[in-house]
Amino acid sequence: MKLNLQELELFSQCPRYYWEKKISPVRDRQFAIITHVIKKCYITATETQFKATWRTVVGWVDALVFKNISLDNDEAFQSAKSVSEYALIALQSWYHSYYLEENLNVFTDLDLGLEDRYYFYDKIDAIQLSNPVRLIVFTREDITPRSIKNNLRNRGQCVLVSSNLDCKDLMLRVHSIKERGGFTTFEKPIDTLDNNRVQKIMVSIGQSIERKVNYPSRTSACNQCQLDRRCRL
Repeated sequence: MKLNLQELELFSQCPRYYWEKKISPVRDRQFAIITHVIKKCYITATETQFKATWRTVVGWVDALVFKNISLDNDEAFQSAKSVSEYALIALQSWYHSYYLEENLNVFTDLDLGLEDRYYFYDKIDAIQLSNPVRLIVFTREDITPRSIKNNLRNRGQCVLVSSNLDCKDLMLRVHSIKERGGFTTFEKPIDTLDNNRVQKIMVSIGQSIERKVNYPSRTSACNQCQLDRRCRL
C-alpha cells in the first residue's frame, strides 16, 4: 500500500476527517509565487555557481504577478501590485538572511520514497547538501519549535531524506510564509534516534489506515470543521 506523508499527517489529526474529506489542495497565489522564486534562486545558484541578484528576483516576481494583467483594469492591477509588494517583503527576509549568507548546493522538488511494510512517499521542497544535510520546508502555517517537532509530515520527510541520502544526522529548516509578507523560520536538528522513532509511528499509522480505523478526534479544530455536527459526542 502506498501512503503519502500528507495523508499520514491528516489521519494523525483526525481519522474521521481523513476518510470523509481526504486531501484537497489549497491554492494561495502569493505563497506559490514566493516558493517558486525561492526555488528558482536555488536552482540558479546550484547550476551556475552564481547567486541571483535582488534586481533579478524582483523581475521574476513581477513577471509572475503581472502576467495577463491589463493596465486598463485598475482593480486587477492594484490587487496584483499588493501581491507583488507582500511577496517581495517575505522574499527580502529570506534573500538577505539565508540566500546571501550560505554556500548553496540545493536541489528542489524531489520525489522520495521509503519501503517499510508500506511505501511512504512525498515531494520534498528542497534539500541542501551541506554538513549536516538540510531539509528545507515551506508552509503557510504558523510555526513554533514545538509545532515543528510534532509535525508528522515534516518529520516523516526527514526519515525519507535520511534513508535516501544515507545520512545519520540532518537539519530540518521550516520557513513559514504568511499573508502581508510575514516570514518566520525555525530549525531543528534531527538524529537517527529521532528518525527511528518517527518511522515506527509511520508504520503504526499505516496499519490503522489499512484496518480502516475510523473515529473522530475531538479537539478545538472541530469548531471550524464541516463535520462537527456529525461527530459530536
